[in-house]
Amino acid sequence: NRNIPARAAVTSFVRDPDPDDDTAAGLFDEDSFEDFEHGYIVVSTGTGGVVAFNRYYDGERMASLNAFNMTIGEHSPTLLYGPQVALFDGNHADLNLINTYVKDDDDEEEEQEAKRILVRVALKGNDGLDLAPPVDVTLEAGEAMRTDLAELFQLQDPGSVVGGWLLVESNKAGLVGNVELRLFNGRAMTAIPLQSRTATEMVFSHVAEGLGLSTGLSLINPGNQTADATIEVYEENGQLAQSTVVSLPPGSRIASLLDEIFSEGFGEQLGGYIKVVSTEPIIGLELFFADNLETMSAVPAQMVQDDALTF
Repeated sequence: NRNIPARAAVTSFVRDPDPDDDTAAGLFDEDSFEDFEHGYIVVSTGTGGVVAFNRYYDGERMASLNAFNMTIGEHSPTLLYGPQVALFDGNHADLNLINTYVKDDDDEEEEQEAKRILVRVALKGNDGLDLAPPVDVTLEAGEAMRTDLAELFQLQDPGSVVGGWLLVESNKAGLVGNVELRLFNGRAMTAIPLQSRTATEMVFSHVAEGLGLSTGLSLINPGNQTADATIEVYEENGQLAQSTVVSLPPGSRIASLLDEIFSEGFGEQLGGYIKVVSTEPIIGLELFFADNLETMSAVPAQMVQDDALTF
């Protein structure tokens, strides 16, 4: 338990990074991690609410992940999207899924069934077609699954990059998760939350093109109608720098660098923002990475016009 004063922040190690150093104790006793492989963290507050994120790292890489809202309501999603997956040729992707229903050993079989979530995971190409047969998994209340996507779909290494996106369907609300990418032979790592909220207008709040940095966009049209998306890049002073329109057939995705999206190239720009306006609800993700391939960061879109109910 931790007390957090109003508008204050608390930062702690979950586990002591150096048990021999008494100056940096973890939240949980070292014995808690005996035979521990993977799991998840739940933060609960008695009154009010908090925002939370965690970051995890080793000596070479770091990734961060915002907390998920565990409230299950009438309008909670049963369709989740992973906008970016890269496998093979030095790239690796893991899928994390959590059934957020609370496990109770006293639950009767009927209650266990009510909390059980059936999940279908599909790996899609840019054209929306399956790259492998979809896989069905079952998660009991409180259960978490972490799996290598190449193994999940029983893919064979073709000697080149396999890129795509994920469609995750569940039979009831209560499922959350993320994709963890380790790219460029493990030199860069980032965590991408599975998204559910589509929008016809979205903003990505930074542009990084130049000084050894590049920016890319992934846009998915999950609907049944073609989406025409206008992509506008603005400078810091609000001046429009570039604009183009891309067409997304039903179920398709584009995943391109800014220099590839604009027909005449993009040039240098550090700062500013990107705005996307679509004729149909879409999913969006921005990716920054260093040209030396040592760092990468994924940034989900911020909604201007949200086509899903907030919960």
